[in-house]
Amino acid sequence: MPGMGWRYGSRWKSYYSEKEVDRETVEKNAETVLAQATKGETWTDPHGVKHIPIVVSGGVVGDLWQDADLKKLAVGTYWAAGFGVKGELVEDSKVVGTVWVSA
Repeated sequence: MPGMGWRYGSRWKSYYSEKEVDRETVEKNAETVLAQATKGETWTDPHGVKHIPIVVSGGVVGDLWQDADLKKLAVGTYWAAGFGVKGELVEDSKVVGTVWVSA
């Protein structure tokens, strides 16, 4: 993936990002996204896992695995991935989903 800030060759021959994003920026961007978001139609995958899409302007920006108030979720661990930052959504110390935010 040349030109995207990704490099090949870390331990176990995996890809890793050279981009660092500070927590304050991620939390601010996640808060902005979740304030605009609505929940999509709930569905269950073949393994029995419940999915609730997080939708902004008709596009899916994340996924919940249990019902939760979008405005009360916190960001747990996050990482630079592909075209943005993916972060865990946490409620009462439990990861309940993930969301994509801009870097």
